[in-house]
Amino acid sequence: VSSSSSSANQHEQVNSVVPPYLHHPLTIDRSQDREEAKQRYFEKKSRRKFMKLHRYESRSNAAVKKKRRRGKFVKEDDEIGNDPPAQQ
Repeated sequence: VSSSSSSANQHEQVNSVVPPYLHHPLTIDRSQDREEAKQRYFEKKSRRKFMKLHRYESRSNAAVKKKRRRGKFVKEDDEIGNDPPAQQ
């Protein structure tokens, strides 16, 4: 009886000294890593640009000159008479 109670006492002492979450091998303090990752995220976020960027000016100029119908490019031949009726 005393041997089982002494082992139970030892087990209780170990559990009272070390919290159970520290026994788990995957539990590591990663607060420093997280702070660094957050800092990188905010730096990248501040560098974002939401302006329209024209990489190829010749393509942009060609697109401006093309004929459009309902926002889509059309050929010169298709422009007259082949327009289906608008849906209401």
